[in-house]
Amino acid sequence: MFVTYRNTEKADMAPINQKLQAWPMVELALPKAVCLVSFQALGHGDAEPITRTLMVTDPYEFRELLSGQSRDLFVQDVNLLTPKELNGSESWKVEQLIEASSITWYENEVKHYGFSYQVDDDKCYQDVPQEYVESAQYVETIYSELRDIDPDLVG
Repeated sequence: MFVTYRNTEKADMAPINQKLQAWPMVELALPKAVCLVSFQALGHGDAEPITRTLMVTDPYEFRELLSGQSRDLFVQDVNLLTPKELNGSESWKVEQLIEASSITWYENEVKHYGFSYQVDDDKCYQDVPQEYVESAQYVETIYSELRDIDPDLVG
């Protein structure tokens, strides 16, 4: 989840679009993985498509974008930003995301849900407490680069 602060809002963006709210910074409230979804959008009156990037902490949130792709709106690539606690290194990392899946595990007889992230060099990160990684079970694939990135659209 991202946190914003009202005093940092860029109110001068309102004349561009009344529905638009902009912040020069956001806070990531928990050290967890963030999907960086880069897409191209061709709006009404645009001569050229504009590349934009969504920062998404829940892969289910960009599923609708993946299913509604067309020549005017398509996903170019998805990268994964991971904190050192998840990737096992000394700092945050950005890696190409190959697949994101939903997983479950039981902790004290309570069912929990999380995500498994397959990244570019065959590494897999799971947002599961370490003692439950082995017992985590696959539920479904939410994002697959092979399935969801159309090479004909990306060019």
